[in-house]
Amino acid sequence: MAVTSTDPLLGRLVADRYEIVAVIGSGGSAVVYRAMDRRLRRTVAFKILHPHRVEEPDYVSRFEREAHLAARLSDAHIVAVFDQGWLDGRPYIVMELIQGQSLYSIIAGSGPLPVDVALRYAHEIASGLAVAHEAGLIHRDIKPANVMVTTSGQVKLADFGLAKSFQNSKPDAQPSGVVGTISYMAPEMAERGEVTETVDVYSWGIVLFEMLTGRRPYISDVKENITYRHIHEDVPAPSSVLVGASRARVPDYVDALVQAATARRIRQRPANGRALEEDTASAIRALDAGRMHDPDLVRRFQHGPTHNEPTPISSRSAGSQHQHTVAPATMGPANRSSQTLSQRGGGHVPNAGRSASKTGLQQPAASGNKLTAAPIGRPSSRSVGAGGPGRPISGRKKRRRGRAPLIVALVVFLVLASGVGSFTWWMTTGRYTTVPDLVHLNESDAVNTASSSLIELTTLKEYSETEPLGQIIRTDPVAGERIVRQSTVTAYMSLGPERYPMPSVAGLTREAAQAAIVEAHLKTGTVTEVFDEQIEAGIVVSASQQASTPLARNTAIDLTVSKGRQPIDIIDQSGRTFDDANSALTEAGLVVSRNDDYSTTVPAGTVISQDPASGQLYRSDPVTLVVSLGPRMVTVPDFSGKSAKQLKEALQQIGLIATEVYDNQWGGIRFGLVTGVEPPAGTVVAEGSTVTVHVV
Repeated sequence: MAVTSTDPLLGRLVADRYEIVAVIGSGGSAVVYRAMDRRLRRTVAFKILHPHRVEEPDYVSRFEREAHLAARLSDAHIVAVFDQGWLDGRPYIVMELIQGQSLYSIIAGSGPLPVDVALRYAHEIASGLAVAHEAGLIHRDIKPANVMVTTSGQVKLADFGLAKSFQNSKPDAQPSGVVGTISYMAPEMAERGEVTETVDVYSWGIVLFEMLTGRRPYISDVKENITYRHIHEDVPAPSSVLVGASRARVPDYVDALVQAATARRIRQRPANGRALEEDTASAIRALDAGRMHDPDLVRRFQHGPTHNEPTPISSRSAGSQHQHTVAPATMGPANRSSQTLSQRGGGHVPNAGRSASKTGLQQPAASGNKLTAAPIGRPSSRSVGAGGPGRPISGRKKRRRGRAPLIVALVVFLVLASGVGSFTWWMTTGRYTTVPDLVHLNESDAVNTASSSLIELTTLKEYSETEPLGQIIRTDPVAGERIVRQSTVTAYMSLGPERYPMPSVAGLTREAAQAAIVEAHLKTGTVTEVFDEQIEAGIVVSASQQASTPLARNTAIDLTVSKGRQPIDIIDQSGRTFDDANSALTEAGLVVSRNDDYSTTVPAGTVISQDPASGQLYRSDPVTLVVSLGPRMVTVPDFSGKSAKQLKEALQQIGLIATEVYDNQWGGIRFGLVTGVEPPAGTVVAEGSTVTVHVV
């Protein structure tokens, strides 16, 4: 369905100064027009808040803040603000009109930029940030859509609507108070609402990453997923996400520069825009010198302005360690032998050490894993035995004592074997579980099933064309895979079909409409150019989808774009009848007017002349035809009382041609008297006719 729209502001004169000429673009909070400043005779950008945003104080305050803060800055790399005011209860800003396009549009249309171009753009962005930071301002919303590139290649920062003064940069009371664009937001700002110059540095690093790779480092339709990754993951090196020859085109020091700017620890980043500008200039000099590797520059960027901080160990990680106690293999049987001997005797062995010394017996000594027996002297006739002091040791008891070390060794072996077996079972089988099949389950059932399988479950959300809203699409690892108990399995939960509302593009420039379509996760289809008598050239007349219609990602949107008024080549209709000439010009779209005039050479009803007779006109432009009435009719005058000379003058005055014929000449004498005329006096003849005057 074709969509057309009209804008009541077009043609308005605001503050007796700004004439609204055309729509440049429209966003979520405001619409931007091209306007003419009649007082200074220059073209400007006129930005005005959408009517429905006027009821939202946050939008109004941000809008006014943009004017106040940007007006404090004067730099070639910052879009200048000239004026502000209110129109029909809506605030507006008058600012510098940028002849060019946003960095967002450039990346969307060209993909990854050459390294030298990306670094030059990044250097100019850093220069603008340096001026803002030195003026005490933090931008807080650095992203490609807020970076304008002029037709001459100059970079300018725009949209200070979220900017904040240093004295107001205390953390927001609630995370929900944090404002900005999630894909470019620094971790401390997203997590704690903490705002310093380095949040702009972090966003700058994400923008440079996107220029080098053509994509943002973290992409998800669920904002929480992006925020989580900013807080808990390091931004990868740009070259690591490229493939093939593209990877080799990014120097190592450029990778290091991006990762330094996007360091999760604040103190590892360049301190502010000026430091960022200097670091980028160093990278540009290295690139200009032809170096693809610069270890010194890499070390400089990697070490950052401060030393790394230690990473704390989480209590959960420490608590998840399983301890298994196994009898050590070095346990000697000496103590067990002593214990066995005393137990066999049925009681305590008094003065065992001293008696043993007297009899030449010594206690076994453990050395490593071996049992070493001390030398045995000649036995006394009254040795200390199991039966008590002074009692001889029988042969049976001697044999039992001889087997004791073997029994002890066997017990130790069995204990060790059991421990090793248990340890082996645990390491190879016992500590593992299998990922259950969670697909098609809802979140509650999936959590219960995962708990039964001794695993922890975390969920991420993504769109699905097949799985209903709220049900599990897939898991990572997949069902049936063996994993360690208490491991975390990621379940991807369906958000339902992925749909995006069609933006309103009628009335936008072609470039602005295409940027809006890309921003809405759609793509531009066929662009047809047509002549339009009402809409300026280059403005979208209609789209193939109605605004707000939910559409699948990458749906092709066909656009109809105006070529302006249709020119009409002029064909001279002189010599044609009026009816034919009028039909031809009317069918061409022109408005014909007619003037009649007498002509002695052009037949009545025929076009004598046309104005204009050549060149080009546009539909509804006027054309004038002069049409012949034929010759004027006049009456031959009476010649009575007139001399020949007087009669000839009278004939000439009414458009007749007089010829003289002399009659009855006597001796060559002429009296100049008129004797008659042909045709006779009183006859009606056409202007230009010849009248014969007879003279004597």
